[in-house]
Amino acid sequence: MKVGILTFHAQLNYGGVLQCWALKEALKRMGHTVVVVDRWLNETNSCLKAPFVAWSVRQWVGCIVRGMAGCRTWDRIVRYLRTMRFVRRLGLTPYHFCEWQDAPKDLGVDCLVVGSDQVWHGGDWGQPEPYLLFGAPAVRAISYAASFGMRTLPATHDYAAGFQNFEAISVREAEGVELVRQTGYAREVAHVVDPTLLLPREAWWCLAKRKRRPRRLVCYFLSEDIPSAVRALERWAEQVGWTVEILCDGYSKAFPRSVCSLMARVGEMVKPSRVRISLAAGPREFVRAFARAEACITDSFHAVMFSSIYDCNVRFLRPMHPQRKLMFTRIEGFAQAAVAGEMVVDNLASALDAIARGEQISFRREVIDAWREQSWAWLARALQGPAPARSE
Repeated sequence: MKVGILTFHAQLNYGGVLQCWALKEALKRMGHTVVVVDRWLNETNSCLKAPFVAWSVRQWVGCIVRGMAGCRTWDRIVRYLRTMRFVRRLGLTPYHFCEWQDAPKDLGVDCLVVGSDQVWHGGDWGQPEPYLLFGAPAVRAISYAASFGMRTLPATHDYAAGFQNFEAISVREAEGVELVRQTGYAREVAHVVDPTLLLPREAWWCLAKRKRRPRRLVCYFLSEDIPSAVRALERWAEQVGWTVEILCDGYSKAFPRSVCSLMARVGEMVKPSRVRISLAAGPREFVRAFARAEACITDSFHAVMFSSIYDCNVRFLRPMHPQRKLMFTRIEGFAQAAVAGEMVVDNLASALDAIARGEQISFRREVIDAWREQSWAWLARALQGPAPARSE
């Protein structure tokens, strides 16, 4: 069968791109031919190619000047290039579109798999309609590990009608099962693992052929104040003799102003630091960071997934941002079921203290392996079902 994946692949976010790669690899292992439907998040695809489609001449000149001054703006460009190259290798459809009205009438696939990630988020930044298949050509469709990132469904989107476009639905959070059922959806709804966990560790070796380095900490922050975290991590690393690699989802979060970047570079030259901010890391480098690390501190769901894949001693920072609090249930559910030890901590200082004291968390392999097998079986079974009636 030829399967098309419809998800958030056209973006810079590590988790969004890597879950797409994992789902594609899993489907290929099932014997299917797989393509990724090249649906852009905006008309210019600037979420993936911003410097090359959205930057003005003035922005490019500023980037070049700041780069020549040592402000690390070139790292930002390298990350875009690495991510674009990785996305191209996902195996995209020959067509692309932003709205379904611009898509071809024949998508060239036998079945669509929608998800993973927060494709059905309907908050202030969500547009779930394209991923509920409103206006899409008629084709069999299921969802795999689709996510809401919400505890209630907003009335501004017609989820009940959208779910009728799916023959079978699986979601990434346990509470998502109830959200779907509340709409009156009468077909199967399942709670499955994130695509990154569909694959065993060996499957990730093609991206991360790296040996673990003792006393190495990787940090991946979405909401943490990076400059403040760097100062705390530098003091800690000097005291305990660890090396630290920081990954962050945006250049501006690491260096809010270029002068801060320049001062950081000068500081590194004057006094080499045990802490390094990796601004140029693409998806492949992201996976390698976890393959090398002994421990991890993060506020990211996918960082926890990769910590489980590579057995990192992970600490998750309890979210303070209102939006991220809504997404916290998926971490709580995973920790309760698959983690032995106190993985969730209140702040960075608590996480560093726990790692320095040698406190370990461990992953319940038997739970994760059983959940993986159940999810694999569900996906294989759902792909073989009959075509549903299509809602208008």
